[in-house]
Amino acid sequence: MSRARNFVFVLIIALALVCSGSCRKQGLTYDLVIVNGRVVDGSGAGPIEADVAVIGDSVVGVGSLDPEARGQARRVIDARGLVVCPGFIDIHTHSDYPLLVDGTAQSKIRQGVTTEILGESDSAGPIQGKMERSAPYGLHVDWRTLGEYFKRLERGGISVNVGSFVGATQVRRCILGEESREPTRPEMEQMKQLVTEAMQDGALGLSVALLVPPNTYHTTAQLIELASAVKPFGGLYLTHIRTEGEGIETAIGEALEVAEKAQVPVDILHLKIADRRLWGRMKNVCDLIEGARSRGIRASADQYPYVAGQNNLVALVPPWAMEGGHEKMLARLRNPVERRRIEKDLHAGIPGWFNHYLAMSGWEGCVVASVRTEANRKYEGKSIAEIARLSGKRPADAVFDLLVDEQGSVPAVSACAGKVRARRTRPDTA
Repeated sequence: MSRARNFVFVLIIALALVCSGSCRKQGLTYDLVIVNGRVVDGSGAGPIEADVAVIGDSVVGVGSLDPEARGQARRVIDARGLVVCPGFIDIHTHSDYPLLVDGTAQSKIRQGVTTEILGESDSAGPIQGKMERSAPYGLHVDWRTLGEYFKRLERGGISVNVGSFVGATQVRRCILGEESREPTRPEMEQMKQLVTEAMQDGALGLSVALLVPPNTYHTTAQLIELASAVKPFGGLYLTHIRTEGEGIETAIGEALEVAEKAQVPVDILHLKIADRRLWGRMKNVCDLIEGARSRGIRASADQYPYVAGQNNLVALVPPWAMEGGHEKMLARLRNPVERRRIEKDLHAGIPGWFNHYLAMSGWEGCVVASVRTEANRKYEGKSIAEIARLSGKRPADAVFDLLVDEQGSVPAVSACAGKVRARRTRPDTA
């Protein structure tokens, strides 16, 4: 057993702990008893020395168990020096489709995660209207609504609990496809109806990620209308703000405005300043959130403690080049004249566009995570700078050629070393 596992070993207990103190269940034979562990129950209280008794799939006792009953248990695990706690909740995942491929979720379960929250901007449902009925991993889309997606998960079998938001861009695509225009009043009502139906199916609220088209097509007014549709259900507005660089204060202000006018709580995803040129301004961001909370807005945020983030190379394409959808973007990347214009905007920036290239630590800090084609497999795990050297291309052309070869999608990890130091720990930040 590794030193890390010796230091703390998490035994997953997915259901609520139903009793505490001295527990003696006369006449019961426990299926499992975990003895001598330090129990952390998730309530915020400190750890206690206690035993845990399980019958079937339920925790039936927590405390000092009767020695006789403990001795008769079908299985006993001695957790001396270890921690016993409920399963972890992963509050932000993209497992919507991977769970349909492998419902055992081994990569999560073996880390102690027993609940996954899905549906950032692009949720698994609804899929109808102008929305293309396709999915990765060769999956057949045989559902139209979020509720039908949940049923598909249940039929296939999953080892984790699942919750999902409904994506604002998901409902937009159902009604408008890839068009960048404003919805008409009837179209907006259709979008709101789709949000309502998803909430009736059990969605947690409305989510949106505003960095990359077609997500950027949402206006503040449209987001307020869509978020208002989750209010009757006690839903939450979950947002990846429009920029993590210049203009971040305005982007935070927009998130707070949506919450205030729609009268719903807001959670801001990945709270950080990713643009290394702006480090040191995080206090201003936190002050905006604190000010909103003092006015009665239920505002919170989440963050991660890493010095790199995963996105997609397509995020390096400026918004105008993505106008009209996927195929038109690829056509522009193939066109030499359009390609040079894209490269110019990539290096110089465009007002109002969060430029990932200008924010990251150069091409050495951008690493290709995965590809689909066998021909490009040799580039996995390599930086764009290294790929450019190996292929004899300029870095921008290496990026654009990869996007064309991979049909517009190349997951990548970009280093923003030091951004963790720009944050401040807050009690309302997960």
